[in-house]
Amino acid sequence: MMWINDLRYAVRALLKYRTFSAMCILTLALAMGANTAVLSISRGVLWDPLPYPNANQLTVIWETAPHLGFPVITPAMGDYADWKAQSKSFQGMAALSKRSYNLTGAGDPERLPAHQVTHDLFSVLQVTPSLGRGFTEAEDRPGGNSVVVISNGVWRERFGAAGDIVGRKIMLDGAPYTIVGVMPAGFDFPEKGTQIWTPLAPTLEGLSNRGQHVLQVIARLKPNVTLAAARADLDAIARRLQQEYPQTNANIGVQLDSLRDNLVGDTRRALLLLMAIAGCVLLIASANLANLMLARAVSRRKEMGVRIALGAGRVGLLRQLLTESAVLAAAGTALGLLISQWSFEFFSILIPENLTAVRPVLDARMLAFAFALGIVTTMLFGSVPAWQGLRCGIAEAMRHSGDRAGEMRSTNRIRSSLVVAQTAFTFVLLIAGGLMLRTFAGLRAIDPGFNGENVLTLRTALPRTRYRGVPARSAFYSSVLDRVHAMPGVVDAGYTSWIPYRNWGGSAEFVIEGRPVPAHGRENDGNIRLVTPRYIQAMGMKLLKGRLFTDADRSDSGQLHDHDGFVFNR
Repeated sequence: MMWINDLRYAVRALLKYRTFSAMCILTLALAMGANTAVLSISRGVLWDPLPYPNANQLTVIWETAPHLGFPVITPAMGDYADWKAQSKSFQGMAALSKRSYNLTGAGDPERLPAHQVTHDLFSVLQVTPSLGRGFTEAEDRPGGNSVVVISNGVWRERFGAAGDIVGRKIMLDGAPYTIVGVMPAGFDFPEKGTQIWTPLAPTLEGLSNRGQHVLQVIARLKPNVTLAAARADLDAIARRLQQEYPQTNANIGVQLDSLRDNLVGDTRRALLLLMAIAGCVLLIASANLANLMLARAVSRRKEMGVRIALGAGRVGLLRQLLTESAVLAAAGTALGLLISQWSFEFFSILIPENLTAVRPVLDARMLAFAFALGIVTTMLFGSVPAWQGLRCGIAEAMRHSGDRAGEMRSTNRIRSSLVVAQTAFTFVLLIAGGLMLRTFAGLRAIDPGFNGENVLTLRTALPRTRYRGVPARSAFYSSVLDRVHAMPGVVDAGYTSWIPYRNWGGSAEFVIEGRPVPAHGRENDGNIRLVTPRYIQAMGMKLLKGRLFTDADRSDSGQLHDHDGFVFNR
C-alpha cells in the first residue's frame, strides 16, 4: 500500500504545480513523439527483415557505363544471359522488364502496371503463389502459352476473390491470357503497385542483344558466398565480355548490391542523420527536464527539511520524489505516443517508393520500447535532482530555502553542466539546420531548364497488339494533341518519351561534323528524348540558338515507346 500512497501524493503535488508539470510533460512528449516515429521508420527500412526467405542472399545486378555519364544502367539481355550461364556464385538469377497492360472484359477497362519476368523469378525470391502456380520454362519461350499471374489485389477487386480464378481467361491489350496463379497479399515486386506478371519469353535474337539495356536482374547468392566474392565473379565475366564484344561492351562494368541496399539507396543516410537529430532532441529535452526538476528540488528544500524534522526518512522522501518523476514520465510518454502517430505519417515520406516489401508500423513492441525509454530517461535524469534536494541538513534547508545565493556548490555545478550540455546539443542542431537550409536554398536556385508552373502531365500507353507500327501510333498521338489544343485554357501540349526526373530518357551516340569519329569506348553519348513539335513550348524551355521543331521536321523513323509522357500547359 506504500506505493499507492506515494502515487496519490505525487499526483496531488504535480496538480498543485500545474505550470511546472505541464512544461515537463510537454518537453518529454515532443521528444518522445519524434524519437518513436523516427525509430519506427528506421527500424522498418534499415533493419527489419524483408519478407522473403533468406532475404540476405538476394542481390540486384546493374551494369555501369561511367564513360557515357551513367553510374549505373539496366543490363542488356545478352549480358544477363552470359552472367546466368557463366557465374558460379548464384543459385538462381532472374530478369524483369517493366510494361503495362489494358485489362478489359472484367468490369471497367483499366491500365495495370505490370512486369514481364523470366519463369524463375518467383523461385529466386522463394515466394509461391497463394493460388495456382508460377510460370514454367516452356511458357517462357517465344510462342509459349499466353499466361499471367495476377496480384492479390486484382483477384479481390476485379474478380471478387473467386476460388475458381485459376484457369480463367482475361483480355490484356486485346489478347486472351490464362490466369495460372495469384500472388500473396502485399506482394508487388519489384515496384509498388505492380499488378500483373507475364513471361518475358526472350527470343534468340534478344538473348544475343548487348546494345539495348532494358532489364532488371535479381539473383540469389549460394549459401556461404559473400557479396565480395560474387562481385569478383561478375567482374571477371564483364572483363571477358569487354574483350569478346568491344563494339558494345567496351568499358561496360558490373555493379552488385544487396536487395535491401538497392531498395533503400540514399535514404539510409537521410534516416541515420534523422536518427542522430532525434537523439540530440531527446538529450536536450532530458537535460531541460533535469534542470526543471533540479530547480524545483532546490525550491522544496524547506519542505524536505520540515518533513525530515518531523521524522520522515530520507529513503522514503527519495522514493516519493522518484514517484513524482515516474508520474511525469508516464504522462509525458503517453502524450508522446499520441504525437508519434501524427509524426509517423509525416516521416513516412522518407520510405523509398519502391520499398514495397517494408511497411513500418507503430506496433506493440515499438510502443513498449518507447514507453520504457521515456520512463528510464525521466527516472535517470530525475534521480540526481531528487538526491540533491535531500543532501543538505535540516538547519541548512530551513535557513537557505528559496534563496538562490545559498544553493550548494555541487548543485550549481550540476545545473551549469546541464546548461552547457543543452547549449552544445542545440548548437549542433542549429549548425545542421543551417547547412540543410543552405543546401535547400541552393537547390531552389538551380534552373532545371523548364518551367513547371501550370504544367499538367499524364501517361498514355498504347496496346501493342492494336497499335502496331509507327503510322498507327503517330495517328493516335496527333489525334490526342489536336483535341487537347482545342480545350479551353490550354496554351501548348506535346508528347515526350520521358518527362523530366522520371527516367534518364535513354541515350544515343552522336558524331560531330568536322571532328574524327571517337574510338570504341570513348563515343560521344547524350541523353535523348523523343518529343512532338510543341513539347518544348509546353514545358517553357528556353531557346538559346537556332529554332524550335515544326511539323515539317517530323519523321516516321522513330516512335514513342510504352512509357510515353504527355504534358500540356494551361
